[in-house]
Amino acid sequence: MMRIGATIILTLIMAIPVDAPLLRVAKVVPLGFTIASWYGAKYQGRLTASGEPFDRFAATCAHPDLPFGTRLRLYNAATNRFARCRVTDRGPFCEFPGSQWFSCSQRRGLDTSEGVAELLGFREQGLTRLEVALLLPD
Repeated sequence: MMRIGATIILTLIMAIPVDAPLLRVAKVVPLGFTIASWYGAKYQGRLTASGEPFDRFAATCAHPDLPFGTRLRLYNAATNRFARCRVTDRGPFCEFPGSQWFSCSQRRGLDTSEGVAELLGFREQGLTRLEVALLLPD
């Protein structure tokens, strides 16, 4: 996911101010589908890769290479729910081999906060397929 046209997408993202408003969106750029998981209580208050303290109920996510501050729209077709979030961390990482929540052999492209997982309706399953779109401010 997110490899096709990465140079163009990253160029667009780099032009977005970090404090760009989350609600005013000029353009939605579809990035494709990915498998997502979530992380929560164990990391509450710890610093993320961006330097922000992690809030398990905030609208945030971890992505392996999108710039910090990137705004994303996530859609879970299984529940017909949307959520918006901001990239604040790197991941996902596999820390729990044999976990009931996800298989470490299954490649995931995104880790959401517990709050976003709840909004999208996959907190109980721990793993879902999401449609991801980049939100560009006006």
